[in-house]
Amino acid sequence: MRLIKRIHKAEYRPIADLVTYSPMPTRSLQQIDPFIFLNHHGFQTYPERNQGLPFGPHPHRGMETVTFILEGDIMHKDSSGHESVIGPGGVQYMTAGSGLIHAEVSSTDFKRNGGDLEILQLWLNLPAAKKDDHSELRGIAARRNPNFGFGRRKSQSAAALWRMEWGEGRLRRDFSTYYEYDLHGKRRKV
Repeated sequence: MRLIKRIHKAEYRPIADLVTYSPMPTRSLQQIDPFIFLNHHGFQTYPERNQGLPFGPHPHRGMETVTFILEGDIMHKDSSGHESVIGPGGVQYMTAGSGLIHAEVSSTDFKRNGGDLEILQLWLNLPAAKKDDHSELRGIAARRNPNFGFGRRKSQSAAALWRMEWGEGRLRRDFSTYYEYDLHGKRRKV
């Protein structure tokens, strides 16, 4: 059994009216390459006729993001022509590589109707040799992810349990292998 050596508290960093907590980096936990940062947006409930997510057009280069949509949705559109809307239980992978300008906003339906929102996003630094790779986007809808019950939420996405490993200078995704973990850390293939 491994011991927990230290617990680092996430810092509250709201972005416009979006509730955001950043577990890393923080004042007590600096950047740990290849992890640039992890943000937890929400949980919050948006009213009808809202402005949605505040991430209008902005640039990225030399990194990847993995975004888990727990509640609500995210609409991605970028300068390379990639476009997708991912809802609850979905996951989005973006490789910025040599650079792109993109926006991550709420869908028209979400802005009109409102609803619950909760998103986790991890940024990963690409190695120097891969920073000029072409950009890529892959959105995986919830229907392609196995689901499991956990506490009050009975349909959490198991996307977070996908096997992801850093290899050959970029995040490799095995979209065919899923694992289920119990509370004692025992794993079984699903």
